[in-house]
Amino acid sequence: YGRTEFFLRFELAGCEFDTGRSEEALNAYKSVESYFRPLAARTPAEIHDVWYLAFALISRGIVVRDGGGPRQEAIPLFEEAKALLKGRTDETSLLSFASMLDQLGLTFAADPVRLANAEATFTESLGHLNDLRKRQPHYTPFLREWVVARNGRGAARAALGKTRWGEAETDFAAVRKVLKAQLAAPNFKPTTVDRLQYALSLAGLGRLERARGAVENARGLLREAEDRLKEAQGLNASDPVARRELDGVRKDLRDLQEPAASRSRMDPPRSGRRVPSDGRPPRLF
Repeated sequence: YGRTEFFLRFELAGCEFDTGRSEEALNAYKSVESYFRPLAARTPAEIHDVWYLAFALISRGIVVRDGGGPRQEAIPLFEEAKALLKGRTDETSLLSFASMLDQLGLTFAADPVRLANAEATFTESLGHLNDLRKRQPHYTPFLREWVVARNGRGAARAALGKTRWGEAETDFAAVRKVLKAQLAAPNFKPTTVDRLQYALSLAGLGRLERARGAVENARGLLREAEDRLKEAQGLNASDPVARRELDGVRKDLRDLQEPAASRSRMDPPRSGRRVPSDGRPPRLF
């Protein structure tokens, strides 16, 4: 009964975070951690207890990072989850490990001096995710986390400077190609995050075009990103990530009206999501 109660508390915390109640979400994740920590310390520990402690740590890290507090305070939470999951070879642990790396990469990417760390972290994640996708090429959770990692790495590479723009473009274009096909598939049911990540790939390509001075190409890509973000908000109007990204793309479009000298910058990557990328932990039962 205790495990069931705290599984439900974990789910409730996700709903609270999605609706902007960061403090309530933070307290709920702390209670989940407190329950599962002694269970995960048993010898041998039940794997489900280890997973849910790791999920709670990663999710609390995201709330700490994205809830307005000091971003660096999230890093020890991600590192603790990394230690819990490292070396485990089951697919749920590997997916969660990759997702933790993505969130760590997004945290590094917010600091301009740690962009190289962000790129390396996303690359490590992609190594695990590529292996998982070879095992199950059509399993959607693996694809969704791969998209987060590839977009994150593309944004980090773009922010590292002009010499890395070609590699960044390759990352964004790969995401755009995969998600365009997925979104058009008749049996695929897109989530807010699917539309958000598709928009991020378009926005990344648009910002590269803006930085290169290709204004019309940039405008077309950014307008398409804006449309996809509107669709994401239509699926979840209270989603803070989609709202923030939509504001960012609209600012980019306004910037295109300014003189060309102001269009040479590349913005650092923005935030990601909880574990995994659709905002929920893997279903265990």
